[in-house]
Amino acid sequence: MGLPETMKLTPRERAEAIEVQKYLHAHPELSTQEQKTSAYLLGHLEAIELPAGVTRQVSRAGRTGFGVAFRNGEGPVVAYRADMDGLPVKELTGLEFASTATQASETGDVVPVMHACGHDSHMAAALGAARKLLANPEQWAGTVVFIFQEAEEIGKGAETMLRDGFWNDLPRPEVLYGAHVVGRPAGQMDVYPGGVTTATDGFKITIRGVSGHGSAPQTAIDPIVIGAAIVMRLQTIAARETDPDKTAVVTVGSFRSGSRWNIIPETAELLLTTRSRDEHTRGVIRNALVRIVNAEAAAAGAPEPIIEQIVSVPATENDPAETSRITEIFTEVFGADHMVPEPFTFSEDVSEFARELDIPYVFWLYGGFSEAQMNREGGPVTNHSPYFYADPELSLEPAVHAALAAILSRVGKA
Repeated sequence: MGLPETMKLTPRERAEAIEVQKYLHAHPELSTQEQKTSAYLLGHLEAIELPAGVTRQVSRAGRTGFGVAFRNGEGPVVAYRADMDGLPVKELTGLEFASTATQASETGDVVPVMHACGHDSHMAAALGAARKLLANPEQWAGTVVFIFQEAEEIGKGAETMLRDGFWNDLPRPEVLYGAHVVGRPAGQMDVYPGGVTTATDGFKITIRGVSGHGSAPQTAIDPIVIGAAIVMRLQTIAARETDPDKTAVVTVGSFRSGSRWNIIPETAELLLTTRSRDEHTRGVIRNALVRIVNAEAAAAGAPEPIIEQIVSVPATENDPAETSRITEIFTEVFGADHMVPEPFTFSEDVSEFARELDIPYVFWLYGGFSEAQMNREGGPVTNHSPYFYADPELSLEPAVHAALAAILSRVGKA
């Protein structure tokens, strides 16, 4: 149990891992556009000099995703996943390694990009764990598959990679691990049994009105007014239509319409996401959403809106037995006072890799913040904030050690 002293990062290894995270943080790329990120990671993994008897197998899938399997003799097969994409957010952290990157988004607009969700930490931790394993082949036997996933932020990366035959050429693992950094004190570990993250459904709603002059609204049907009514009414789903004991979140992330101050536009577009932990609540939210959107349009005398579901990601449900085992290991490695099991309402598609093979998985959360970040005026920020970052000096080493402890619990030599 635990993590052997020889498998903990040396000062040099720690410094190298931190430099990797800083580089990745400064050079983010949007979902499905992670070509340079993918090449950077793969370059590092292929440059590692393999110990005698260890083999390396690379498999690409999707647009930029890939997996690398390291085989060290006979033994169990374990997978560990990290995600690669950044977000269309302008970084305001003030870090010396802050991102100034821009990229063309899916709409064609050039937008600022940053790692506002900590994927730089996830990648650096996975690479650090791989390097440590290969530097100490005497400590383990079996196969470890490192997955570097594209497009997690849009909920389609795992699906795309699997549809492209990700597992076709790689050893099939008996268990899958993964982790996500959150706005908690560095060193904290959250291994939660059951639904650690929520299911999410993403919708694009096109409200159809009748265009007209801003001075004569009686000749038009204003989709902006209809959209505003829909946005407000959608908030009553969680407040009035779902069980107060159940998780239910409805968030409108984009409202676009019009181009001039004196023109009532023809259409308005809403992009929104819903979150839930159980299928019943998920259905209640979806049905209420459709009813509200159609009813508000009908009340205004507008044509029926177009409702498109653009994302569907299931809840991340940790395997109970495997979660209990990993909790025991992490408690020994990090101490009981660093274990804070608490679910989050964000969503993840990591489970798709395990569901494809019908294997158990455990996805844990780890703290990324310094004391100064936790005591920030106004309170700690959340993932997707322009001020969010995982402090590499404090949070990366625990992230690497957690990955190694979980992996070695299967392939480690007693």
